[in-house]
Amino acid sequence: MSGWATPSPAKPSALHGKARVGFSVREGQSLRNLISFLVGILCFVRFQVIGEVYVSEVLLAGLLPFLLTTRGHLLRNPTVLAFVGLIGLWLFAQVLTDVVRETDFFDYARGWANIVVFLVNACALYLLLYGSRRRFVLFAFGLALGKLLSYWLTPSIFAEAHPWKFGSAQGIVLLAILVPLWRPIKWSPMLATAPLLAVGIYSLIVGFRSMFACALIASLSLLAQRFFCRSPRPLRVNPPFLAIGLLAGTLLAALGTLELFELSVSKGYVDEQTAQTFEFQSQGQFGILAGGRSGLFAAIPAILDSPILGHGSKAKSAYYAARIMDARDYGYMVHMSVPLHGDLIPSHSMLFGTWVEAGIGGIFFWIWFALLIVAVLANLCVAREPLSLLIFYLGFTQLWHIPFSHFGGDQRLTTAFVLCLLVVVRQVLRNSRSALSGAVPLVPTRRPASELV
Repeated sequence: MSGWATPSPAKPSALHGKARVGFSVREGQSLRNLISFLVGILCFVRFQVIGEVYVSEVLLAGLLPFLLTTRGHLLRNPTVLAFVGLIGLWLFAQVLTDVVRETDFFDYARGWANIVVFLVNACALYLLLYGSRRRFVLFAFGLALGKLLSYWLTPSIFAEAHPWKFGSAQGIVLLAILVPLWRPIKWSPMLATAPLLAVGIYSLIVGFRSMFACALIASLSLLAQRFFCRSPRPLRVNPPFLAIGLLAGTLLAALGTLELFELSVSKGYVDEQTAQTFEFQSQGQFGILAGGRSGLFAAIPAILDSPILGHGSKAKSAYYAARIMDARDYGYMVHMSVPLHGDLIPSHSMLFGTWVEAGIGGIFFWIWFALLIVAVLANLCVAREPLSLLIFYLGFTQLWHIPFSHFGGDQRLTTAFVLCLLVVVRQVLRNSRSALSGAVPLVPTRRPASELV
């Protein structure tokens, strides 16, 4: 697995006439490779301080001063400065909200720590992994094993109730993507996507619809990429059209997933509990999307009543928490979809949860992140990149998580990894003059900075 850099213009023949993202053959340092793997796998060890802390995060925090000393100049990347600034704005909005709302110490300490630890994770991972595909793969491999160890050794109450969705699925799906990176099969789209599609189909049968949808969309995107890259001449496509096509394909794949699942339910291919849950979640006025995320019936009124200033870290309100019951007015069975946790305002969304807690200043990062994902994935469709399947899957999965998944816990580390991966890919695409122009040149016009190697 080679370092992430662009090829020398002196050897254009190495590109074999194909449009691809360039990279050099220099390997990352062995120590960084080992640390990358250890940071990933140690995510299964966690303990309680103010909130839940992972050994991986402690290790990253300890590494950050050394990484800043040796590679701190890499943070001058405009995209890195953008996400650091936006996370800083999010933290400022959270502090301001908690001061005005007079949030309890234990709550605001957890809320501030959640943001600070995420920022540390993102910066440390970027400095550690930057410049080597091998390190990104080793971290992802360690993360997959760590998630499996976490499920086997210390399963959560959710994993005990749903062993696939909240247990082994996240680790196994990463392994299904990483194994085909072996050289004999990595450039065969059918072989590369087969393990991922197999995991996705099983996920659909057991009711984990979002994983199937992301697996399907990622596989189709890889096939589209191979089609576009067959031409010996650079493909020129207007980036807005690429983004529109990507979003349209995503929507069609999502609708197809729902149709397939409904067919599976009607044919009796799923177990009784999964079929019953689907029936309860899909019978309401807004369909299964709102039925599976009934916390939005509480979060949206809280946002509308205070759109600028949030309700504080770990926001609590008996009134807004009770608004989740409004879902019943639209035909949903609330107790089958979202459990009540005292007075805590439910949202089950990174975007809306941040808006509820920190106010409007907290949401700009998530909006920027979603736009970054769309831009990178759209341009990746016309650029040949060895880690494309991993990037596609994690990108589409993160697009789902931003509006529909809770932020915190192990999501801090996983989200930071996805963010770093996309930032580096965006820079590689720009070095190949493809991100903005829509063209993937055969030979870059300039050599990259030495730190890319």
